[in-house]
Amino acid sequence: MALLKRLSNSGVTLFVLALLFALPVLIPPRFITMDSGAHAYNVHIIRSLLLDPDGTIAHYFRFNPVPVPNWSGHVLVALLTSFVNAAVAEKLAWLVYLVFTPFGIRALLVRHGAPAYLALLFLPFLQQLLMYLGFMNYCIGIALFPWALIAIGQVIEQPSGRRAILLGFLFLALFFSHLFPFLVAVITLGVALALDLLRSIRKHDGSLPRKFRGTVLPVALAMVPSSVLLVNYWSHPVEAAAPVRLSGAEQVAYILKWPVLHAYGGGPESWLAPLLGLGGVLFVAVGVWQAIRKGLPEGVGAVPGALLFTAIILLVAFVVLPNDDGAAGYISPRLFWFALFLLLLWAAIILGPVEERGVRLTAHILTLSLLAAGIGLLDYRMKAAKDAYGNYARIMEARDVMPRTGHMVPAFFNGQQNWMGGHLSNYYAEQGEVILWGNYEATKGYFPIRWREENKPNIYLGKVDMYHSCLCWENNLESTDVIPADLVLLIIADTASDCQVETVAIMKEQGYTLSFGNDRVLLYAYPQRLKASATKAHHTTSFAKSAFK
Repeated sequence: MALLKRLSNSGVTLFVLALLFALPVLIPPRFITMDSGAHAYNVHIIRSLLLDPDGTIAHYFRFNPVPVPNWSGHVLVALLTSFVNAAVAEKLAWLVYLVFTPFGIRALLVRHGAPAYLALLFLPFLQQLLMYLGFMNYCIGIALFPWALIAIGQVIEQPSGRRAILLGFLFLALFFSHLFPFLVAVITLGVALALDLLRSIRKHDGSLPRKFRGTVLPVALAMVPSSVLLVNYWSHPVEAAAPVRLSGAEQVAYILKWPVLHAYGGGPESWLAPLLGLGGVLFVAVGVWQAIRKGLPEGVGAVPGALLFTAIILLVAFVVLPNDDGAAGYISPRLFWFALFLLLLWAAIILGPVEERGVRLTAHILTLSLLAAGIGLLDYRMKAAKDAYGNYARIMEARDVMPRTGHMVPAFFNGQQNWMGGHLSNYYAEQGEVILWGNYEATKGYFPIRWREENKPNIYLGKVDMYHSCLCWENNLESTDVIPADLVLLIIADTASDCQVETVAIMKEQGYTLSFGNDRVLLYAYPQRLKASATKAHHTTSFAKSAFK
């Protein structure tokens, strides 16, 4: 029994099981998510801007002058690609989330007197929708979050200038990872400070002024840098479509389906993911029952109470705020998952020190059951990840035989049985000097890369309109620099749509020829581009003249 206890609390056990849950990332030669192609292309742009500031890519792109909270994943992968290839660099970045996060949770639980084995409870919940959507910056913010909670507890319980400075640096790292984990941490910090001050008021021992000077003031000063960055970021609003809101009935249906714990949808996810969510709710319910019955454990500190109050705030926000920002912002999944995450942390801290055999046995059973449910999804998710990699491999077949220069227009005919094809075309441009006129991230204001608007040409594709339902690309219709697209990459559907058939027919009329094709990709090229540009354009860039030589 003692050996089993040591094994369950061992860091080695946690590490091995964290790697087990990371198999969908580790098994395929490259881990493909909805946004990973966009990240890969923009990491390539970041490296090009740093290493070749006068090159072709720098002519069309620049760093975002606004310090935005979406840098960490891009920078981490860009640094790692100096030592390993892009596929390995991305996997290592995802392991930061999948392995570093549970060890942060373990440290947080142990600090509050809970057994280390309860960190295993969280492994299935890290395999969430936002990870498979490819929100790497957001996930790295989650990895930092438990460490920020530890820093909050330390600065409240044993305040010092050094601990306040460390807290400030952690919040800066959170800001540059993602706005959402940063704001949740800010709310948690504020609630924890308020609870601590309220405790001092109730004591009537005259400690309130000392607490204010020793804790609140240093923390406020340490938060100044990230607060200034936040205000500056919000002073540069970005355009978004009209927000999408859920009705009351839709919110209930959303909760019951637990899509936040889905990765690909369908298969065993349709019943195992809801079971996983219900198991998590049951674990929280046991924590609530214990807290009502026996009260909070002695010396639990302000952080657990702050977790509970912050989770309630997020659940209220889930009801009040829109489902997304009109551009697939996935607000509801973030609110709901983070609320569940905070409640699980709170319950683990509350139940951990309890010595009653029935309560401890219940915590053991629920932890093992949730681990089993998460493991039950692994085989399905590994197969789906391999399937997503198959479509990526089709893109690589095209890139291996075609030029890695030129202006490319992508179309998103998604033939996947899941939704992972959103930015697949961007992988073509992660090497060489291809300018992809479908760079989503450079269009928005909350990513590290922006277009150089002054250098945007007028990209045309014969008679195909840029707002055609199958083809839509970045353009500058006012520019005298008129350049035909050199390459058009189509990711085709199983059954060709009318839109696809019409688009291909018009391209052929304009001189585009099929240069490469397989069961998922059609790559059309415009070999007469030089002749066309000479008659249509007032001037062209040196880069445009060099393409297809």
